[in-house]
Amino acid sequence: MKRINWYIFIVLLACTLCFSLVGCSDNKSDEYNLSINYTSFTMEVNESVYLKATSNSDEPVNWQTSNFALASVANGKVTAKKVGTVTITATQGNATATCTVTILQSSMSLNYTSVELFVGEYILLTVTSKSNEKITWRTSNLSVASVSAIGWVTARKTGTATITATQGSVKVSCVVIVK
Repeated sequence: MKRINWYIFIVLLACTLCFSLVGCSDNKSDEYNLSINYTSFTMEVNESVYLKATSNSDEPVNWQTSNFALASVANGKVTAKKVGTVTITATQGNATATCTVTILQSSMSLNYTSVELFVGEYILLTVTSKSNEKITWRTSNLSVASVSAIGWVTARKTGTATITATQGSVKVSCVVIVK
């Protein structure tokens, strides 16, 4: 009988130790309940979007990007650099939350795709774009039509010239026919 009591005591002691260890595990991911205000979204090159992480902790949130060449992230501000898809990860303790970001080429257009001018006339070409990146203007034939740094085109001589506006890797053009 003493032997059976001894075995029962050993089994109960072992069970108590096991349950004590399991009950004392420190699982911080249960403490944080971390989330981001978007799970996915689309943006354009050179655009910035602010992500907001929420949790039930005051511990700071760390932000990371899966590809720094495509997008950067600092304090939740995501800035698109190149076309592609990246994952933005917020980390707090052992908890993580992610957001998939699809980056598209910025849309850009000109107010004219072709125009006819007489020698000496001028016209202002304007770019519509969401980007704040600098626009560079070029003419294919300076003797026919010149273009200023802000898009003023001046007809100089009879002929045809193509005026091109470049913003980052995006180009748009207007054919200028001078009569």
